[in-house]
Amino acid sequence: MKKERYLLIADSALELIITIQVKLSLLRNIDTTLIITDRSSGNSGLINKIEQTGLFDKALYVEANHFPQDKSYRMYQEPTKGERYREACVREARDILGDFESYTGFMTSEIDYFSVYMYQAIMDTATPYLIGEGIYTFYALEENIEDELRKRRVYLLEELAGIYVYGPVLKKNTKYKMYSIPSINGNRDEYVKVLNYIYGYTPHENRYKGKLIFFEESYARDGGTDNALEFIEFLISQYGPEDILVKRHPRDVENRFREMGIDSVEPYSMPWELVVLNDDCEDCILLAANSSAVILNMLWDFCRTKVKCIMLRNIMKFAYSNNSYDIFYRSLNDLYVEQKLPVPNTRDDFIEIVNKAKKSMYVSGEKVKDT
Repeated sequence: MKKERYLLIADSALELIITIQVKLSLLRNIDTTLIITDRSSGNSGLINKIEQTGLFDKALYVEANHFPQDKSYRMYQEPTKGERYREACVREARDILGDFESYTGFMTSEIDYFSVYMYQAIMDTATPYLIGEGIYTFYALEENIEDELRKRRVYLLEELAGIYVYGPVLKKNTKYKMYSIPSINGNRDEYVKVLNYIYGYTPHENRYKGKLIFFEESYARDGGTDNALEFIEFLISQYGPEDILVKRHPRDVENRFREMGIDSVEPYSMPWELVVLNDDCEDCILLAANSSAVILNMLWDFCRTKVKCIMLRNIMKFAYSNNSYDIFYRSLNDLYVEQKLPVPNTRDDFIEIVNKAKKSMYVSGEKVKDT
């Protein structure tokens, strides 16, 4: 019987921290190769730390944005050009991996061309799985898969054996088997220690108490728009700059909040989950139009105390550039109702919700104990 060996790919910070739990809980005694890419700021600085943990048998950093390096396919015309491109991708993927025929399993959170061709490099021997990336898994992933399959042939999706998910199953899909990633409560100390080492996080060095924390989202970064700056000005006018904190988006290139006189969580590319895993957020209220990072604080068990969240989708202006997210954002309304998340319809509603949230944290000057 062939020895098991898995290839894991992580682009974003959230993908990496969930992939690490997959390794610790499901693949602990299985040979694994991890690839992280240049799709998120700061990933290049993580690879040495990841290697030093000894958690993975092989850890690689790949510039997926420049994949494939071989551009000779450009000299051809379609349909030959498409086939030459595929050959170049598979050839480079196999060069990256080396012993590509030794893999029996493949896991990724992405359906992008990099993951698609990394799978093609090992598809003769490996079974593919997706690792669900938060809420998108339940409200748009299945539709996105079907859309991709209508447009082109994607071996990764045609042969997909299932989807691994963390936390509660919010909505079951109809076509793909779902597997649970075990809770970090079974190995919390080890998990937090590994993440702290990889990201160079020092517990309790920075603690956030009594803040309104605004989570920047990727609308403006990905070709869309938002009115985040104007909304921050509103928050400052109501609560003062000292009570406002910004968690910039991991793909942020330039801090557009720099001149507003408010602090931000730094380093900005660090996953917010490290803050809550290390109990470094107390009596704060998390704000976002639709950010999964905010919603998952309520749904997942990373936090050991209850977290206050307010979703701003009805009082912020935002537009996304990718139509594939349309189903996802429409579905969030149902999620917010199901999970009883506050969604103010006016700024006056927002102020009232904030005041009630602040009041519920304290009774006669004493912090209310979360249960």
